[in-house]
Amino acid sequence: MALVFSGGCTCGAVRFELAEVCDAEYCHCNRRRKRTGAPVFAFVIVPRAAVNWLSGKLLAEPAETSGQPMACASCRGPVCFDMGERDLLSFGVGLLDEPARVRPDFSSMRKLQAPLAGN
Repeated sequence: MALVFSGGCTCGAVRFELAEVCDAEYCHCNRRRKRTGAPVFAFVIVPRAAVNWLSGKLLAEPAETSGQPMACASCRGPVCFDMGERDLLSFGVGLLDEPARVRPDFSSMRKLQAPLAGN
């Protein structure tokens, strides 16, 4: 498994390596804004088989329509979103050790974009 990105949760208990990234996007939906506390959420989409879990345990949070949020069992910080039968996981760019290497090229839910001062 060739390393593309590495990262982990807030407390460092969960660590992972990503060998492939299918896509990188921004999401402007209300659900992501509320979950992250940010006006926009940047994330990468990864095939399940491309994730190498190095340490820590995941805790399943209440399921959503499109999948299952997963958190660190130690700090309860978000780790990934399991897209179920699609066999894909998404990881917030902020969890990566080198987030500046990610260049999202698509914005979903742009109609819901939060109006910010200075825009």
